[in-house]
Amino acid sequence: MTSGKAAFYLNSSGSMASNVMTATASGSNVLLSGLAAGEVSSTSLDAVNGSQLFGLASSTASALGGGASANADGSVSAPSYALTNANSINGTTGAANNVGSAFQTVDNALGKLNTAVAQNTTDIANMSTQINNGTIGLVQQDATTRNITVAKNTDGTTVDMTGTAGTRTVTGVTAGQLNATSTDAVNGSQLYATNQNVAQNTTDIA
Repeated sequence: MTSGKAAFYLNSSGSMASNVMTATASGSNVLLSGLAAGEVSSTSLDAVNGSQLFGLASSTASALGGGASANADGSVSAPSYALTNANSINGTTGAANNVGSAFQTVDNALGKLNTAVAQNTTDIANMSTQINNGTIGLVQQDATTRNITVAKNTDGTTVDMTGTAGTRTVTGVTAGQLNATSTDAVNGSQLYATNQNVAQNTTDIA
């Protein structure tokens, strides 16, 4: 089949022994124009035109996001996804230029995050154990002597026991030493004994 500008053959030899059609113009390929949009389906054998291919490229670019766009030749420009560096979790940003790299970076970041969360969980559990054992915090207990200290590594001169309901009673106080240099707290029984002695002395003197 020929026209004024091009010849169409079923194959390059011009015979009908093949199901391949070749279009040539003086030995060169020719442009087919005015081609209707072919059916796009799993069974379609229709030819498709440029607008259909461009539509496919455009929808693909839209689905990719990241600034991807359809090019005039039907290709899709690579997207660029701004991502936090998954290796440091320190706010450093980078760019992934394909979906696979983007997901890999996100996956790496989630892995780092899971590791950090697991470590924090372990640290919190260890801290809770140390607090319960009295090895850290303002109130600590020596593992060997079992002596208890309060704020030994800080300053301050007053221990205030007042709460929202007012003053509190400190109980379970061992009898402190009574001498000129003692800084021990004394308990009620010691004061009671002193009062009894004073009363007896007063009686004896009288």
